Amino acid sequence: MYFNPLYFVFVIPPLLLAMWAQFRVKAAYATYTKVPNQRRLTGLDAARIILPAEGLNDVSIEGTPGQLTDHYDPRTKTLRLSPDVYDGRSVSSIAVAAHEAGHAIQHARGYAWLGFRSKMVPVTSIGSNLWMWIFGPLPCSTISPVTVTLARAAASLVTVSPSCVVGSTNAKFA
Repeated sequence: MYFNPLYFVFVIPPLLLAMWAQFRVKAAYATYTKVPNQRRLTGLDAARIILPAEGLNDVSIEGTPGQLTDHYDPRTKTLRLSPDVYDGRSVSSIAVAAHEAGHAIQHARGYAWLGFRSKMVPVTSIGSNLWMWIFGPLPCSTISPVTVTLARAAASLVTVSPSCVVGSTNAKFA
């Protein structure tokens, strides 16, 4: 099986960039979670101040499980805040709530890039669920020809053709 090393040129840099960005966001969030805001507002309070100030009285605010799972859902006009943001009184809590309220404001004003982003969510969800199909061939390419021959011989005994199960760190035959 042929493997093109150019694969690494196109995969590794975006992967490293994404990991770096995620690290920076989590580090900043963790740093400012320890800093209380001067007005002692929760993220919920901040969202309740921002949304009506922009004339958005039809946006509901809910809690959602997880950490940094906060998001605005334009389909249901719902702002969802994670527990640390919803009840938190830190600078991070009000910053994240204000950021998500900003998406609701963009939606209300018809901001084109938000529409594009909303249309991309299903595409990126598919991509994030199919990553194993993209990265899966990598472990298969490292299988020795002897292993492939033995697997084919074993498979022929049970009349099943071998195919590498994609997404596994250890090559398996099914």
